[in-house]
Order: sequence, then C-alpha cells, then structure tokens
Amino acid sequence: MVQSLPVSLGKNGAEIDIMESPFYNDPNMGKKFKNTTLHTIHVDGYMDNHQSTNSKYIKVDKDIYEEFNTYSLLWTENEYIFYINGYETWRTSFGVSQVPEYLWLSVEIAGESNSANPSNPKNIFTWAGEITNNPTDKMPVDFVVDYVKAYQKS
Repeated sequence: MVQSLPVSLGKNGAEIDIMESPFYNDPNMGKKFKNTTLHTIHVDGYMDNHQSTNSKYIKVDKDIYEEFNTYSLLWTENEYIFYINGYETWRTSFGVSQVPEYLWLSVEIAGESNSANPSNPKNIFTWAGEITNNPTDKMPVDFVVDYVKAYQKS
C-alpha cells in the first residue's frame, strides 16, 4: 500500500477571509458580537482534509454595517498580515498560499440549512443557508463596496 505524504499547508492555495461577521442579526449571539469581525484561513479543501484557523473576534470602532471601513491583507511569502482601518489586527503563517488566488467579494446569506444545531434548532441564522428560507421582510440584502485595490509586487 502506498501512503501519500501530507501536502504542505498552502501549497495548493487557501481561502483567505479578510472580513467575516458571522453573528450579524443572530438573536442569540448578535449583542455579544455586534460590530465585530474576524479573519479566517482555510486550506486543503472542505472535506476530510480541511483545516482552518482564525483570529480572535475584533471589535471595530466604526459601525461595520453602516459605515465604510478598510480591510486589508499583506500576503508575503511567509505570512499573512491583516489590517482594519490601517491598524494591524492579526498575523499568521498558517497555510500561506503558494499559488495565485482569485479575489472574490461576497456576502453570506443566512437561511435554514440541513445541518442540525441544538442552539439554533430552526437553523435560521446559519451561514450560506438556503436563501429561499429567509423571511421575505429580510430581503433584499445590500452589499455595498466603495472600492477594491489589489497590488502585486513585480
């Protein structure tokens, strides 16, 4: 039997989440995490080999739902350095991608999902749930971006 060697984290790329706000409008977690964000790195797909790490929750001075904020990432050969409004918020060497990546802006739409969660039995505030299961008075959702800049060292 041939046993495959583990791929070094980031060799095949990574999902680099520069800004996530998972508890927006969640009745159980919303007050505690209001106006907070975190940064997350995912590597090795989303099945059995999936690994991830994230920063602690970061309280943002300006309202992240009503005001423009600047979220930045400096991606070097050896680490990621994250910034919010010009201040360094996290740095990590976990899963530094060794391949070109796509820039993707998205907003996760909450809705019922198929996975059971005892603290949220109806699953109405899960990430990337079934959009058609959202209450109609919660749609549409605005996702406003002022600008995006990407730089590459030549």
